[in-house]
This record gives sequence, structure tokens and C-alpha cells, in this order.
Amino acid sequence: MELLVVEDDPIARELLELVLSSRGHSVRAATDGTAALRSARERRPDGVITDLRLPGDVDGRELVRRLREDPVLAGVVVVVLTGQVDAAGVVAVTGADVALAKPFDIPELVEVVERLGARG
Repeated sequence: MELLVVEDDPIARELLELVLSSRGHSVRAATDGTAALRSARERRPDGVITDLRLPGDVDGRELVRRLREDPVLAGVVVVVLTGQVDAAGVVAVTGADVALAKPFDIPELVEVVERLGARG
């Protein structure tokens, strides 16, 4: 599965890249929503894992909205990472496929990504 990780925290981003690539996924990274959109349009990923809070004009919520509106990217699986406790509420508000509350469990994230990848 080709994944795009969108995370402005360098430690969290590197951890996600390391864990997901060790599971055989091809992983690209972006530090903000604008860079993520550009990367996704250049080469469509199978999934996007994004922090909800991102710097700049395109935060995680806006990123998901734009992914869903783009005819080429609309079907991309989106996992939102959030500091909010109500992950189900975040899914409803953002339109993501899944939201995981931080701090999230790494095995849970891997399982979610692989389960969502298998359905597509």
C-alpha cells in the first residue's frame, strides 16, 4: 500500500514512516496540508494518514475535505490522528474513514491501515 503521512512533528512523522515502511508499505511524507495535496496529486496514494492540527492554511480537516472533493483522490483511504477524545465525532466532522486519538497505539494504527487497505 502506498501511504502519505502528513505530520508536522518530525519525531512523530519519522516514527510513522519507520513503522509503516517496516510493514512493507511505501511511505511518503509531508509536513503540512498544502504539501500533502501537491504530493497526492503528483502521485495518488492508496491512503493518507494525517494529523488534524497542521500548520498553514490547510489543516487536517481542510485536507480531508479537499481530498474528498478531488475526483482523482476522492476514494483515498484517510486516517486522521487527533488529540480529541471523541474520535467518532472527528470522523463525522471531517469525513475521514477512521480517526485515532493521540496517543494512539502503534499496532492499532497498523491494523487499521492494513484493514482499510484490504477493503480497497
